Order: sequence, then C-alpha cells, then structure tokens
Amino acid sequence: RGRRSHRRSNSFRKMHMRQNSVQLFMKQVRGEVQPKRCRDALFAVLFCAQLAAMVAVGVIYGPYALRSIVEDTDRYGEPEDEGTHEVHITYINVVIVASLCGGFSASLSALALAVMTVIAGRLVQVALVFSIAMAFAWGTIGIGLSPRSFVPITGIVALALTVGYTFVVWDRIPFASANLHTALNGVRANMGLVIVALVFQAFALGW
Repeated sequence: RGRRSHRRSNSFRKMHMRQNSVQLFMKQVRGEVQPKRCRDALFAVLFCAQLAAMVAVGVIYGPYALRSIVEDTDRYGEPEDEGTHEVHITYINVVIVASLCGGFSASLSALALAVMTVIAGRLVQVALVFSIAMAFAWGTIGIGLSPRSFVPITGIVALALTVGYTFVVWDRIPFASANLHTALNGVRANMGLVIVALVFQAFALGW
C-alpha cells in the first residue's frame, strides 16, 4: 500500500508539473485582445474606390449595353455612305448564359454539400476511391482512344501515384478528417448556413 500511495503521489506530482508547464507555455503564446481599429486604411479606401467605380460604370453603361444596338458601319467603324451593313450588338444573351451557369453551379454546389453531409464520416475515403476510379478511367479511355499519345501514360502515372498515396495515408484519415467531420456535422445541425451561402451566391451572380 505504501508503494502504491507513493506511486500515486508521484504520478499526481508529475501531472501537476505538466499542467504547470503547459500553462507557462500557453501564457507566452496566448493571444491578446486587439484594439478595434482599421489596420489597412489604404486598402480599405482602394476597395471602396473600385467599388464606387464599378457601380458608376454599371449605372452609366449598363442600360446601354443591355439594349440591342444597330449600327451602320464599315469594317473600320466609319458610317457607310453606300449601302448598309447592320451590326447587332447585344449583351442580353451573355446575361442569360451567365444566369444559367450561375444557377447550375449553385445547384451543383448544394448537391455536393448534401452528399458531403451524408457521408461526413467517410468523405475522405470516398474521395480517394473516386480519385482512383477516375485515374483508372482516364488511363483506360486513353488507351482505347489514342494509345500512341501521352494521355494513357499520364493516366497510368496518376493511377499509380493515387494508389500509393491512398495506401500511405489510409490509416491517418480519421485523425486528419476530424475537423472536416466536425464542420460538416455543424452544417447539418444548422441548415440555415446553406441558405445564407445560397443568398450570397445570388448576390455574387447579380454583381
């Protein structure tokens, strides 16, 4: 009993010393409360200036750009005296294509986030297996379509590197993906974050 109590006291003493050493170390690296002030006034002014310039350009030239313009000009941009040459300049199609691409990207990102939250615990493993499958398909399709080009060689090299990397890091995935798992669980617990992200995507697309 005396030996056990002595060992316990030694273990408690060592634990206490470790805690004290950790606290002393953390005092040196612990953050300090920073004063609330603008540290990059110049870049803040430049950002506001370019924002104002973009708004001004959009207000001045935006309605003009969205209209269909018919100009009678020659190849040098000068008005034609004889005959007419119609040049139709319209940007509404660009706006439509950009809107379609933005909606598709927002839908695809929302779908990817949904899949990530469903397989949060195995996301890294699934990503590695998917990378192996894509590298294998790359090499196989390259051999079938153009066996004498560099495409199948790059596919085989990518497959070998991906398989080797997977074998090396497979046992370390649970530790490395702990933060990712926690973040995805937080997103799944508060789906309002997804709505906020989609709203900001809509703002970015409109901008």
